[in-house]
Parts: sequence; structure tokens; C-alpha cells
Amino acid sequence: MMIDAEPQQSLGLWWERRGKPENPDLLSVDSERELTRAVGRIRTEGKRDLVLIDTPPAMLERIEAAISVSNFVLVPVRASIFDVEAISTVVELCTQYDKPFVFVMSQADPKWKLLGSIVDALEDFGTVLPEHVRYNSAYAVALTSGKTGPEASGKAGADAREDIAALWKALKKRLGSGPKGRVRT
Repeated sequence: MMIDAEPQQSLGLWWERRGKPENPDLLSVDSERELTRAVGRIRTEGKRDLVLIDTPPAMLERIEAAISVSNFVLVPVRASIFDVEAISTVVELCTQYDKPFVFVMSQADPKWKLLGSIVDALEDFGTVLPEHVRYNSAYAVALTSGKTGPEASGKAGADAREDIAALWKALKKRLGSGPKGRVRT
């Protein structure tokens, strides 16, 4: 299941363009309280193995609510000093709520010389996954039709499949299988 906690509702728009599938199911929330209650209900039902929460990048109250109800936090970071500067608050919240977290570089080009220095700066705050999501037009093009980057054709789609498969493998290791009926958020 996916929870769209972003006021822009971009995840919801993607889901609608995908044809409103049952899997993944989508729930849109408009407030921190609604997010907290929704995750509580989902946990009580025990029907979901994994719940992904999409938060806005700058609404700290919404981010805090998502962190507080999560079991694990994946923090996407672009190769920009602005992104690095902005993550300290997220790290503090993860620490405050005792939530494990890792960073994943997104929209990254392995050839960028800046990438190494950004990764080094992030490592002062926590673990940076060696798996990166490369800058790839397949993601933007696929979104317009309700697809994902890995569903795109050609080399761009193949690169996206490689990136997401590697990222998913790394995340599954960190998440573990978890006991039956326990929602991992």
C-alpha cells in the first residue's frame, strides 16, 4: 500500500493514471493526524506487508508524523549541497523517534565529480546506500502514463530496472521479512 501524504498529491495522480489498481492500493491523507490514524488502522487490520509513505520535502510536521509511525525511513537525497543541508532535521527526527534510516542518492550521475563529496558529507549523518537511482529520463516519461521507470523500454528502461532492482534488494535486506501481520512502514 502507498500513502500519499503530500499536498500536491503527485503519487495520487500517478496512481490514477495507472488505472487505480488494487495493488498497490493508495490512500491520500491531508493532515498529520489523518496519517497517524490511517497507519494505526492499517496495522490493526494486519492485511498489509509493506506501506510506503510519500511525504513532501519541506513540511516538517508531515515528515515528523510519517517518521513517528514508520519502522524504517528511506531518505532520498539529490547531489546538491541544499539537500545535504536540509537533511539534518530529518536525521534529528529519526534519532528522536529511534527509527532506523538510510540515505539513497536520487537523480544522480555516477560520473559527476560532485557525487563523491556529497556522499562523504552525508556519511557524517548516517548510512548512504551504495545503490543510487541514476538521473534517467525514463522516470519522468513513465510518470505521464502511470508507469514506472523500470517499465520503460530501451536503454533508459533497462537502466531504471537495474537501479530499482539493486535498491529494492538493498532495502529488503534492511527491512527483513518481519513477523506475519506486522506492517512495515
